[in-house]
Amino acid sequence: MKKPFIFILALFLSGAVHAGGFDLNGLDLSGIKAAAADMPAPAVSAPKAVRSKIKKEPVREWTAMFFLNGKSDDIGARKGILDYLGTIGDLDDVNIVVEWGFKEVKRYKVANETLVDVTPAGISNDMGDYRSVTEFINWSKTNFPAKHYLFMLTGHGLGWMDPAKEEGGKAISFDTQAGSYISTPDLAKMFRDAGGVDVFVTDACLMQMAEVVYELKDSVPVVVASEQVVIFFPALPPDYASVLKDMDSGGLSAEAVGREFVGIFDDYQKVIEQAQTYSAVRTSRLPDLASKLRVFSQSVKAANDTAAVNKALDGVLRFFSTKHDDSAKDYSSYGDLYNFIELLSASTSDANVKAAGQEALAALRGVIIKSFGRGKDGNGDDFANAHGLTIELTRKVPGFSPHIATQYPDIPFARDSGWADFVKWTDSVRAAAKNKM
Repeated sequence: MKKPFIFILALFLSGAVHAGGFDLNGLDLSGIKAAAADMPAPAVSAPKAVRSKIKKEPVREWTAMFFLNGKSDDIGARKGILDYLGTIGDLDDVNIVVEWGFKEVKRYKVANETLVDVTPAGISNDMGDYRSVTEFINWSKTNFPAKHYLFMLTGHGLGWMDPAKEEGGKAISFDTQAGSYISTPDLAKMFRDAGGVDVFVTDACLMQMAEVVYELKDSVPVVVASEQVVIFFPALPPDYASVLKDMDSGGLSAEAVGREFVGIFDDYQKVIEQAQTYSAVRTSRLPDLASKLRVFSQSVKAANDTAAVNKALDGVLRFFSTKHDDSAKDYSSYGDLYNFIELLSASTSDANVKAAGQEALAALRGVIIKSFGRGKDGNGDDFANAHGLTIELTRKVPGFSPHIATQYPDIPFARDSGWADFVKWTDSVRAAAKNKM
């Protein structure tokens, strides 16, 4: 892996940008609109670009599409990526196309270290509508055809959870101007209607969940995302150019591209010294994981070793809490799947649970292409225990329920793996333990 390319730019916002400010305890459409109304207008200048009529390009090896939603409170990081992409020189066999939104939505292609404005008439101004993303992907495929496609989606994320709103929930790509965001079920529709892509990369927080990536198993072979809240500094984007240049050299498979993205995010965290985890997953192996988790969860329930279950729930590496001011993450339900199975298997004497746990861990290793966990968070939790995929877990403290639109038993992975029933059972185990205290 190349040394990180540090791109320092005098930008408009300072400090880290992340999704940690969202509180799901009461978050709904009115709250999103209120947040937008209170959001100060950042001093963002229009990108320097030249206008050109679009001309259909010849078929290249890759087309890399960047969907940069700047219509939220993390606009600085999005604008930093846009300006960074505009410095990349011509690549012989990789098209780079961008959709960028702030006050209005524009589309650019990158050529000769220049952002070339190729915005078509009539495009949607709502970057929180999955149909806008689908249209962008289809438009890119038509005008910038390639053998392989990479798609990057930026903005806030909350994993599988969809904050409640009047007309259905949304989980990623918050558009605070339109009051919209894309739901977990809509992710599947988004890529299906676009004919799929080879690699999906997102810097949105908390999106590398079994429940999320399972939605994409039929349309996206490789997904690169984080289990954790993602922190970027607006003036210091990750080294996307090195991956794009390696893609241009030819011969990189989708999985190789996924590995390289994980590598540059690892390099980035070494530079900014923030606790982080990122992984690339192989979605074709997710049905096997779901099957093995069903057997594991049934074995755990049959053994009824509640002490082992509670010990694993207490010790598992957890991430962002959806409850405000919960630094201890007592109310977090984002848990590292591998770490949870390891802890539970080590804590029980039941042979069936141990055997099923080993089968589930082997299936999970087949899903993970590459991952890293680095540093400790403010709670002292060691991210070396992160293995690349989170899952919904019973909270350490029961009784908190965020306001969400999509209910967990309705998530395909939760249903197919039996995990929704398992979480319902562990909820009861946890509640019984707390009642005894």
